[in-house]
Amino acid sequence: MKKIIIRLFFISFCLIGFSQNDSTTYYKKGVYNSFADFKNKIPNKSIEFTTYQPKNSLSAGFQLRNKKNKRIKKAFAVSDGKTTFIKVKEMHKIVRKTQRVGTPLDSGWDFISSLLESKEIIYFENYFVSLGTQIFGGKSYLTGIIYNVKKESFMVLNSNEKVYQFINEFNSDLKNKYDFSAKRVDLIKVRALVYDIINQQK
Repeated sequence: MKKIIIRLFFISFCLIGFSQNDSTTYYKKGVYNSFADFKNKIPNKSIEFTTYQPKNSLSAGFQLRNKKNKRIKKAFAVSDGKTTFIKVKEMHKIVRKTQRVGTPLDSGWDFISSLLESKEIIYFENYFVSLGTQIFGGKSYLTGIIYNVKKESFMVLNSNEKVYQFINEFNSDLKNKYDFSAKRVDLIKVRALVYDIINQQK
């Protein structure tokens, strides 16, 4: 319940003064079988689907189901034309090539949904198990994830260094507005930062 409240609050916050009515900012409706298809913005087929999130789930992931109520498994991403869903397992494989991150708290077939999108970035959030504790059962944390459309790369904002890297790539002037010097990344500030950057891209 707490997770749902946080999600609804964030979505409500982001929709104030910001609208995703411009369909040119979204990935086309359909299934993207591979990362290559996603990078090229070419869906393999159109599909009607529903989202399902198990009760008492400790993750931010969704199951996607087709018209026959069967889980969608063989896809890198799925879009309904407004929201992009990325398969957590596949995203994690890509991130691990360039960044040390913990294990995501999702099954291999779960997807996470975009919370904000523009022509340049897509913002997600997901739970990860901390690297230093995952051997002993793990302490989980919720963190932001950026997909850089131009660079065709994902970045997990799990450190202040990564947040500042993100700021420098998209709007270095915002370094004077946001302070990320605390020991832990302030997710509330990250959300506000992403909102600012996307709003300025309009």
